[in-house]
Amino acid sequence: MEAAFDAGLVTSDAGALLLGATDRAIGLIGRFAACFHDERRQDLIEHEVATLVGQRVFAIALGYEDLNDHDELRHDPLMGVLAGKREPVTVTVSVCWACAAPEPSAAATNKRLAPQR
Repeated sequence: MEAAFDAGLVTSDAGALLLGATDRAIGLIGRFAACFHDERRQDLIEHEVATLVGQRVFAIALGYEDLNDHDELRHDPLMGVLAGKREPVTVTVSVCWACAAPEPSAAATNKRLAPQR
């Protein structure tokens, strides 16, 4: 018998694939991202607001509530899959910006998050 532990990049958060599929079905991340006003210079943007917000929401759902966790998560291939990318998603500073920039109106936020019928 031989045991090997050289699986390469692996993740213990495979349940996030279900979260990603659910988000694609109901569009929650897109609606949530619409609550943010992006004043960054468009020609310098590497990651869209939806990508930043999605990374934060998925991280919290997976139990990574601290922003310092994002420094490690940005190397997790699963987080890239959830963001629809093949490489690391973002850095903590970008996620901090996204978490600090929502529009002030709670009513506007609730309207955007509620499913449209």
